[in-house]
Amino acid sequence: MKKNLIQLVLAGCLLMTTSVYAGTSVIASASFPADSVTAKQLKRIWLGKKVKIGGISPKRVDLSKGSGDRKIFYKKIVKKSSSKLKAYWAKVMFKGNSFPPKTMDDNSSVKEWVNESSKRIGYISSDAVDSSVKVLMTLD
Repeated sequence: MKKNLIQLVLAGCLLMTTSVYAGTSVIASASFPADSVTAKQLKRIWLGKKVKIGGISPKRVDLSKGSGDRKIFYKKIVKKSSSKLKAYWAKVMFKGNSFPPKTMDDNSSVKEWVNESSKRIGYISSDAVDSSVKVLMTLD
């Protein structure tokens, strides 16, 4: 009886810690001039380097620092720890070359911001994607 109870509690804990992750999608407005982007292009864009996609230089936006999608995006695309990223931006901003991306609080804010111009790009949780945006890449 005690053994079954322990197994039941452990199984419940496992179910609570295992959530279905929908993934992170890199998005743009439906009128964005390209249908896809590469990880290399995204990294350069997010690090404030000049990149042209479909003839434009996209403006980028981040989700807030506590976001799981932000963690996934930076781990898989930018590949810099938060301390290295902080040092990178300090150096780049000191030289006046670029600035960190604007930050938004949630998926809806990112979608709204992206849809205000065909030159904007961002990322959101894949389960928040709808017909108002174009998915350029999905990170699993």
